[in-house]
Parts: sequence; structure tokens; C-alpha cells
Amino acid sequence: MSITALTGPLDAIAKLGREYRYARNWAETLLGDDERTAYADANPGAVLRRRFVNPGDTILVVLPHTDACRKQHLAGRRTRVRIGRADAELDLTVGPGQVRLSHADAGIYHDPAHGFYVLEPAATEAAASGD
Repeated sequence: MSITALTGPLDAIAKLGREYRYARNWAETLLGDDERTAYADANPGAVLRRRFVNPGDTILVVLPHTDACRKQHLAGRRTRVRIGRADAELDLTVGPGQVRLSHADAGIYHDPAHGFYVLEPAATEAAASGD
């Protein structure tokens, strides 16, 4: 057995260890952030529901704050998206040229049993009853 055959797997294990330590340190930093905790206490999350969609549908979404959306200055923008089988095409009014994003970067998720869906706020009981 050559030394290269051993160092390859060991390098991969060392890299996974570094990634784990980084993720753990970042999680501890976020959990210990008093400003984030105060914001979360003052702004409770909304109840969400799944709305199932199909390839070929055009839907209105708010683009999530993923790295790809932030890099293109799209994060948080409300836009129409046409769902494809492999990706999503943004409405051309977003900017010049055709913009395609992965499903996850367009806020579209996949459930292997039920298909594609988006998350949207669930109607509150008061709103549903008309109060």
C-alpha cells in the first residue's frame, strides 16, 4: 500500500473535521448573539404551509437569502418564477437577460413523495373566519 493511498482518505477526514469545527463554532456564535435572541423574541416566526406546484407553473415568490440570490442582488425580491424540471426561470422584469436559479435558490423545494412545493404563510384562524 502506498503512502498516497493513505493520505487521500486522511486528508478527506481532516477536511470534514475542519468543516465540523467551523459549523459548530458558527452555531455557537449565533446562539450566543444577544441581538439575534432579542430580535427573535420580538418577532416570532409565522406559521407556514406547503403549496404544491408543478413544472410549467408560473408562481409569485419572494426569493430567499441564499448565497446565489445575494450574489445577484435578488434576495428578498418578490418576482414571478416559471418552474422547470431542473431549475426555475425568473420573470424577465427582474433584470436584463434570462435569469435561471436552482429550485432551492428560487424558494422551491422538492418532496420525493409529493413533488415540488413552496412555503407560504398559513391563514390565521381570525383571517380564515373573517374577524
